[in-house]
Amino acid sequence: MGLGIVILFFGCNDTPFSTAPSGDPFPESVAAQGLTSDQITWVSWKQEVVDQIKGGKLLRGTASKMITANNGGKVGGANTYDNMVEFPAGALEEDTYVTVDVRCVDGREQCGAGVDFLPSQEFLKDVKVTLSWEFIDYDGGELSFWVYYSGDDGGTWYGVENPEIDYENKTVAVWVDHFTRFSWGL
Repeated sequence: MGLGIVILFFGCNDTPFSTAPSGDPFPESVAAQGLTSDQITWVSWKQEVVDQIKGGKLLRGTASKMITANNGGKVGGANTYDNMVEFPAGALEEDTYVTVDVRCVDGREQCGAGVDFLPSQEFLKDVKVTLSWEFIDYDGGELSFWVYYSGDDGGTWYGVENPEIDYENKTVAVWVDHFTRFSWGL
């Protein structure tokens, strides 16, 4: 059974790619026309995370920090289930309060694994967003990564260029010029 990673970018430019990180061809129809949200099966968080989110008792899951424009910095990590964003020096026009927030993206029983990166804004340099699959409901089988973004608040999904897969650390990273929400799906 393969596990796909769907990364949601709300408000992104249309920059689809034609190859999945595994090297398999990305279907041209998906690259050109995208997928609708009802064509994606969301991957849930592990039950311990779902219970915390739905019970309003998220022990871990949110991290916030002031990132200085001159120095850059990192937000997230262990406190956000190993999801994080790293800003190089000069990526921000001004000092900015950045938040990484673990959440359910679909709001239904399933609790699709998602992470919001805020505030939604464009950067002067690309920033590195790293997502971990350590806490998603994954059985340990073969992984097949597909990375997507949505340019219309979740209605249509397109491919993202150049994801970096780290099997040892169970992460996928992408370089982006802006962000809001990311999520996992089949």
